[in-house]
Amino acid sequence: MGSMIDLEQAAPTAHLVAIPFPGRGHINPMINFCKLLATKHPDFLITLVVTEWLGFLSSESQPSDNMLFRTIPNVIPSELVRAADHSGFIKATSTEMKAPVELVIEGLEPRPMAIIYDAFLTWVVSIRGSISKAAFWPMSATVFSMFLHYHLLCRNHHLPLLNLSGVPYLWVTRVEASRINGGDSDSDRGMVVPWCEQLRVLCHPAVGGFWTHCGWNSTKEGV
Repeated sequence: MGSMIDLEQAAPTAHLVAIPFPGRGHINPMINFCKLLATKHPDFLITLVVTEWLGFLSSESQPSDNMLFRTIPNVIPSELVRAADHSGFIKATSTEMKAPVELVIEGLEPRPMAIIYDAFLTWVVSIRGSISKAAFWPMSATVFSMFLHYHLLCRNHHLPLLNLSGVPYLWVTRVEASRINGGDSDSDRGMVVPWCEQLRVLCHPAVGGFWTHCGWNSTKEGV
């Protein structure tokens, strides 16, 4: 019994800070990754820095005492209304989050030894202090490869990929339809639309495949 009490009271061997991008398809993968770390390394202390998302998360998001949450002020548009100004939301995550996150990190004890951050939050690499940083990619390796080699896809005329496949398709994207398929947004093989009721489309018997960027909602609906 004495050794168990000593273990519970012992200082953590490592303090890690996790900073997820404040979006549905990014928060959950980061939390799940931190859960694995917290479970496999009970001697680690893991602090997740979030925005208003703390109020959206269930109690199950914190599986143990060595995984904690800290919040910053809501300096970005709320998740509840961000769809009305998506570009403004993206800009705010790039320009408004750094300062309050730095304040949180500077007040943490014990001093963090590393920061795990969503790769979309590129400003993290310039956070003050000699703290190691590691980027976390919340999507599939295939999507990462497409981002990494996008310039090659364009240079070699491998885009648009769907038209070249010869397979009928429905492409849902916020990008203007005129920029997709060389301006042919409603060809004989496919249709490009800004929005659809995704779950109803996936339940349709005509759907033979689902190509997604692997966001959490799409993953769940696909399953």
